[in-house]
Amino acid sequence: QSVPGRLPAWSLRFDYVGYEGVEPRFANLCPGGGASAAHGVAHLVRPEALAVLDDVEDEGVSYRRQSADFEGYDGRRLFAWVYVGLPAWVVEPGLPSARYLRILARGAERHGLSSEYVDRLGAQPCLDFG
Repeated sequence: QSVPGRLPAWSLRFDYVGYEGVEPRFANLCPGGGASAAHGVAHLVRPEALAVLDDVEDEGVSYRRQSADFEGYDGRRLFAWVYVGLPAWVVEPGLPSARYLRILARGAERHGLSSEYVDRLGAQPCLDFG
């Protein structure tokens, strides 16, 4: 089961260390929300799948998994896990690449996130290495 919605207490920030000149910043979640709340899709996963996600996301080394409140667009309030960059990997906020931002915006659109959020991603300043 998958539910599109938002994380009311979290914002998207481009402050996860990247590769200068190629992918200078990656997306990360930071406390704060309101009008700038991060949107996403909550997926129901089994414990063994969560263990795989922890491995893929390098939980405990690059990211920490923590709980978050999630509000589905359909009104459901869910408990969710999010991955937040550990301080050693978080740098000053910067600009993502145009390529990376397109991936985020296309994914948001294809997974049914709000058009306002997709537009916000599309308006995000970025670096085009063309």
